[in-house]
Amino acid sequence: MERPLISVVIPTWNSAGYLPATLDSILGQAWPRVEIILVDDGSTDDTETVLAPYADRVIYLRQENWGGPSRPRNAAIARATGDYVAFFDSDDLMDPEKLAAAAAVLQAHPEVDFTFTNFREIDEHDAVLTPDFLAAYQNFRRVTTFPDGPEVGFLAGREAYSELLAANFVGTSSVVCRREVFARVGPFDETMLNADDVDMWRRIAYAGSGFAFINRVLHSYRKREGGVTMRGAARRLPAVLNSMRKQLDLDLSPEERRLVSERVNEVLVGYGHGLCAEGNFGEAGKIFREALSQRVSPGAVKGLLKAAFRWRGRD
Repeated sequence: MERPLISVVIPTWNSAGYLPATLDSILGQAWPRVEIILVDDGSTDDTETVLAPYADRVIYLRQENWGGPSRPRNAAIARATGDYVAFFDSDDLMDPEKLAAAAAVLQAHPEVDFTFTNFREIDEHDAVLTPDFLAAYQNFRRVTTFPDGPEVGFLAGREAYSELLAANFVGTSSVVCRREVFARVGPFDETMLNADDVDMWRRIAYAGSGFAFINRVLHSYRKREGGVTMRGAARRLPAVLNSMRKQLDLDLSPEERRLVSERVNEVLVGYGHGLCAEGNFGEAGKIFREALSQRVSPGAVKGLLKAAFRWRGRD
């Protein structure tokens, strides 16, 4: 029987200097059937020139600049023909066994729709910053079962959803899922210029899809400024806030609703402090008052006092 085809979806924006290494890492996979779909979100560098040697191995789509990865990802998924879809950032590096490891789980477990792995963090020069990124993320492991040993764990959809309300433990470049899930949950939310990835993971989990965690470091996440997922990173919190507020429209359990409420409050407080750091004390005060209207917390109280004091100090 022929092995399933994996479509690797890559949004890119001005990452020409990293693309060859990224593409070579995907083309060097142990898994034999790979389709690479790269969507250029209006790059102004020499991306097209860099891609010329890969013309017969990469499906290249170019669109007007959207400003975030949601629309490029949707365009790539619409073009994909694979049984499975893998997501990858255009400056990350894929370990040779990554796709094979994910495909093995999906083939052996029809109840699983979504796989993710551990990963390392590297800098712009490939130096390792964090060798085991998910070592700091222990809470989701409490609801993960490892029936056949420590390498592969399983989470039921709603359990994964609840954990994703508390923290995003899914690295985008670690994901391989069944293409059919998008027919059930719809495309990435194009109103979101960031945080569209965790929004999608929550939607897949809420729909009841089984999750599998491959407890191996199988890609390198590059931490740098300027990538398609990093633009506006200093002001990501409004999008994170909107992604959490969307959850309140769902039929949630009391515990899930509590988690959402707490997370909304935390993000509001963080956003308020970020606005203070920018000197926008008037707007920060509004955000802290909104946080306090939901839940009284020391961070919100201190933030409101700080914003009010600094705001008056400018008069």
